[in-house]
This record gives sequence, structure tokens and C-alpha cells, in this order.
Amino acid sequence: MVPKPLRGRSESPVSRQWNPATPYIVLGLLVGSQAIQILWLKQDKAHSLRKAEAKIGLLREVIERVQSGEDVPVESMLGTGNTDSEREWAEGESVATEGLSSPFGLADLLTRCSAKGHRG
Repeated sequence: MVPKPLRGRSESPVSRQWNPATPYIVLGLLVGSQAIQILWLKQDKAHSLRKAEAKIGLLREVIERVQSGEDVPVESMLGTGNTDSEREWAEGESVATEGLSSPFGLADLLTRCSAKGHRG
């Protein structure tokens, strides 16, 4: 009655055969991982676009009210002095400049604006 770790190895180690499905499994994992990453990027871009469009809508509303001659509290509507609101505006500005600096960013923006009937 000798414990297993102290027993001598009388058998030769059994070599395991290579599984022919291993490359397909690895490839499937890589492709699946990249697909998930692309979905997250698309979701993040859509979220940023919605936030930017909301900010543009707010700016458009403020400009229209100022042009019509109304007395508008611009600072309070745009969140001047509120650190959270100012940080959101700064993040939106960085997203907008990244989008315009990409090769298709400006063309994409112009296409979307012309499709909606906006004048640049």
C-alpha cells in the first residue's frame, strides 16, 4: 500500500494524439471573440451618436429661440458651470473631432445631413 505519488512509474508515459479539430476550435474562438468586439464597438458608436444628436438638438433649440428673440437662459440650458454637463460636452466634442478627422467621417456626416434635409 504505497501512495500514488510515491509509486515508481513502471509504465511508459502515454503520448496523447493531436486532436485534428484543435485548429477549428481555436479559429472559432478567435472569430467569435472578434464578432463580440465588433458588436460592442457598434453599440458604443450608436450610443455616442445618439448623445451627439441629442446635444445638437439642444443647441438647435437654443439657437432657434435666440433667433426668434426670446429671452433664453443659455448658460442653464447648456449646463455651464455644471461640471458633469461640461464634461459631457467635452466628450461630445472629442467624439465629433475624431469622426471628422477620419477619412470617411466628414463625407458620412455630409451624406447624413443631406439625407435629412439639413443645410450645413
